[in-house]
Amino acid sequence: MYNIQRGFIATLLLAYIPTHSLADDHFRCREVGEDWVWFEDHLAAYVTYSTRGPQDRTYEVGTGMSVRGSPWGNREKYTGDAEFNAYGMGALHIRKRDSGSNFVVCATGLGIGTLPIVPATEF
Repeated sequence: MYNIQRGFIATLLLAYIPTHSLADDHFRCREVGEDWVWFEDHLAAYVTYSTRGPQDRTYEVGTGMSVRGSPWGNREKYTGDAEFNAYGMGALHIRKRDSGSNFVVCATGLGIGTLPIVPATEF
């Protein structure tokens, strides 16, 4: 029974890990404006992301659960390239934070930290 539960949990976790973007050369690029733009979902202890934006423009990265079109996790402003972590279950969203026309930002996941599965006998 224990192995079935552990296998089920592992399957659920793997279904939500952003494996489609873990390669350094696989950036997802989107045009960002004043509204939040979704890039991808994640579920892990943490995900390390890398973003590439214009050197002369400022963009805001939001992570966490999205509620009413706005991420409720961590928010940070960046210019040019950046690297940061997102934690738990949520999504990566980006929007521009300066005046001017919309511009393109690219993002990819660099790696993940998995959630440890504790055997039931250790409780």
